[in-house]
Amino acid sequence: MINSIVLSYRNLLNFSGRASRRQFWWFFLYWFIAGSLLLGLGIIVPPEFILIPRVVIVLWGAPTLVALVALILRRLHDTGRSGWIAFISCIPVVGGVWLLVLLAGESERVD
Repeated sequence: MINSIVLSYRNLLNFSGRASRRQFWWFFLYWFIAGSLLLGLGIIVPPEFILIPRVVIVLWGAPTLVALVALILRRLHDTGRSGWIAFISCIPVVGGVWLLVLLAGESERVD
């Protein structure tokens, strides 16, 4: 798990290549849990200290979002699809679900 997260941050600006299904889902789980905890922290912090969690969220969130986008594109490449298909998530209601289904697909064989 830790290797998947570290590898994703190391490839922060690498939008080409491949990413395994395992690497993608471990990073996605990390992103979801850590983001939820940070947002929850922002809700329970007293108003006089509200700037602290917002700064932490931005400092963690910006590079993590870039890493997630790069990982999504590499994962799509691994399934044999173009990275441009990630724009399918812009379709209201069904786009995000459709993209997750594509990301969960089998890896393309490389001979």
